[in-house]
Amino acid sequence: ETIDDQIRHKERENRDVELAIIRGASVLLEEGCEVDINRLFEQLELNPEEAHQALERLKGEHLLRESRPGVLGNFYEEHSGKLSGATHGWTFPRPIHSLWKSLPALTTDSLPRVIHTPSYVIHSRHP
Repeated sequence: ETIDDQIRHKERENRDVELAIIRGASVLLEEGCEVDINRLFEQLELNPEEAHQALERLKGEHLLRESRPGVLGNFYEEHSGKLSGATHGWTFPRPIHSLWKSLPALTTDSLPRVIHTPSYVIHSRHP
């Protein structure tokens, strides 16, 4: 099953929490960053218990993974780009909206990656 198939399945089943997590994380992971899980949930205004359950399902499906406890990361940027593309269609939210909403969930170590990436590069990847 492809990433697109997995995302379409989640959309049909209204698995909105899982989709929100993928949208928020993938735009940062695509830039090679790491994401603090609890801050991501807070930024996305998700119920923590429900969000942790959804994240466990996503990890079990190999869509996301923790690089260390409490931090998403360590995925191929191409994989994250496919996740972002599959969850961001031609409707709202656009990738740039997900990016700005999720930025505060970056780990401190990831800040230099975003700061040193020209904004036109990020914007061209996330119109």
